[in-house]
Amino acid sequence: MTFCFCFFFFFFLFCLSIVPQDPPINIQASVRSSTSVYLTYSPPLVPYGFITSYSISVMKSYDFNSNATVLMANSSGSYLVDSLSPYTYYNISIAASTRIGSGPYSSIHIRTLQDSKFPNTRQIVIFFTE
Repeated sequence: MTFCFCFFFFFFLFCLSIVPQDPPINIQASVRSSTSVYLTYSPPLVPYGFITSYSISVMKSYDFNSNATVLMANSSGSYLVDSLSPYTYYNISIAASTRIGSGPYSSIHIRTLQDSKFPNTRQIVIFFTE
């Protein structure tokens, strides 16, 4: 009986995987400098298969002419986004992906720090989460 359950469970995970139906949870951003943000996140509550990667979309807020930069992160649960502009608002969205495709995004809004005389100072600036 246990063998049958295990077989069907792994068969579902490997063969019948679908895209995640829920977005990643517990998204947090730690603004590290005027040009970088460290993200941490957890997989969706029900991933519907193995999470193979995360898509991270970074777009300047209030700048409708800017294009979103899409980054691919492994399944480690953290990512350092760098090469950002100083003292700028950003919308950062994260989606989990299985081998079939990506699920819905979770978003946070942050602002990078001003250029400073003290580059090792850390601040957390999170305006709201969805």
